[in-house]
Amino acid sequence: MHIFFYTGSNSKAAVSYLKQLQNLSVLDAMTILHTKKLFPSQLALKLRSGDLIILVAFKSSDLDELLTFRSEFSDFRIILIISDNVDSRKAHLLHPRLITFQEDSIVKIESVVQKMLNSN
Repeated sequence: MHIFFYTGSNSKAAVSYLKQLQNLSVLDAMTILHTKKLFPSQLALKLRSGDLIILVAFKSSDLDELLTFRSEFSDFRIILIISDNVDSRKAHLLHPRLITFQEDSIVKIESVVQKMLNSN
């Protein structure tokens, strides 16, 4: 299983969160997909069914963008990180394995990723 990261935003909050994720040993080999170039990206060609995509949507508009790719995400495992001002009911439309909030500890993400890696 390959692990990818994507956010539609270059905000300070998103960049800071990415840096925190990169410090997790289970995400050492995580590939970062470029902002605003999710599927046209050359890196996206590495995506395979069953891979994990960590998605960040700290604004409602970011989640709306992700929802436009909903059908493309159907074969992937998703961890979705949102902020408190994003509608979590809407976030369920992506069928993520985990929805967590920006303010939550990243230890939960580490645990879920480790379980996914162990199940392969």
